[in-house]
Amino acid sequence: MSASLVGSGLQAHESPHDTIHRLTHKIEHASSNAELYYARAIEYKSLGKATLAIADFNKVLKLAPGHLNSTIALARLLTQQSKPDQGLKILQNAIKTCDDAEGKARLLKASSDIHISQKHYQQAYTAIALALDHFPKASDDWFLQQSSSNLQLGELKRRYQQLAIGFRRSGSAVLQNAWIDAKLDADESGDVKALIQKQRADSRFVSSWDIRLAQTLRKEAPERKNLLKAAIAEIDQRLNLDRPDVTLLIDRCYAYHLLDDEDQAQENRQWLIELKVQSFQLDWLDFKLKGTTDN
Repeated sequence: MSASLVGSGLQAHESPHDTIHRLTHKIEHASSNAELYYARAIEYKSLGKATLAIADFNKVLKLAPGHLNSTIALARLLTQQSKPDQGLKILQNAIKTCDDAEGKARLLKASSDIHISQKHYQQAYTAIALALDHFPKASDDWFLQQSSSNLQLGELKRRYQQLAIGFRRSGSAVLQNAWIDAKLDADESGDVKALIQKQRADSRFVSSWDIRLAQTLRKEAPERKNLLKAAIAEIDQRLNLDRPDVTLLIDRCYAYHLLDDEDQAQENRQWLIELKVQSFQLDWLDFKLKGTTDN
């Protein structure tokens, strides 16, 4: 909601129903104000009133055709209503007319999101790659989405190469770790083993590094099994069962898989599904659980 709306009497502590009532009253006296319709659409969406939200988003775009937030929100909402083709068409039309590089990138990212949700991985990759061309300083999750698309397409070399580009641009530890994982996934552990050992030596918690280091060792090596068991023991000590850390659960699931304990691996995977983890995280885990690149 814009600052002008907050300053005009809409209180942050009001319920969505109260806010909708106030916005509707204001719209009666300012029916050409696109921001009022946008604010009401957001409130309707929060209440699960998709039809009313869609109507208001459409009204915004009629009054202000270039309204970026409404375009993206409408496309996402239509996808949630099992109308992804309509959502993609709205985004594609907006991309053609958008002159702002960052705005075009956001539209492309939203398009990639929809393609991912429909398992159209080539289209998802094309869209996110173009988005990053337009906006190279994007957040980590854009590069991770590109990585996930590459994974689904079997482009393992391109995956780690592009993660390396993302890391060089941002210096993000998240992207560096993703790059290390991508190298392991491509069965190129020799390039990263020394870095893994250094990171492990410098880290307070080492379970994730133990799991990575284990992947650089032969499957029958006793040290590999010891590293995996130590990783699980540390995770068990750190894991809050009431509010579990998703990263720890993913690590534990994969560690059990590497130990050939598939019952425990699947139990942890089911827990992750119940927690509704991000799709790219589950995609990576499922790729690893297939055992495609186990040593």
